[in-house]
Amino acid sequence: MTLPETLSAKPRLKTIIVDDEPLAIERLQILCAAISAIDLVATASDGAAALRLVQELSPDLVLLDIGMPKMDGMSAARALSLLPKNPQSSLLQLMIISRLRPLTLILPIMC
Repeated sequence: MTLPETLSAKPRLKTIIVDDEPLAIERLQILCAAISAIDLVATASDGAAALRLVQELSPDLVLLDIGMPKMDGMSAARALSLLPKNPQSSLLQLMIISRLRPLTLILPIMC
């Protein structure tokens, strides 16, 4: 069995993209569309909107920019970690994306 077949046999990850730059969102949408294991369910342009979407949609994965208006990515990550547990989503993977560092952090957060 090849890797793509293995990924397609598993449930798809409900994913939200959060970035204040439309071109960055567009780029990530293109990348997500190429990965069969990802089901892109929403996008947001700030951390406050991301919190609302996470509570509404119970995603498995959130791609979160660090530098955004209203509520930045680090503040949103802290707020996400404080959300009440959601029985429909046992583990939320939070990927924090930074333009300043080539590193991407993947933080598991229980929801």
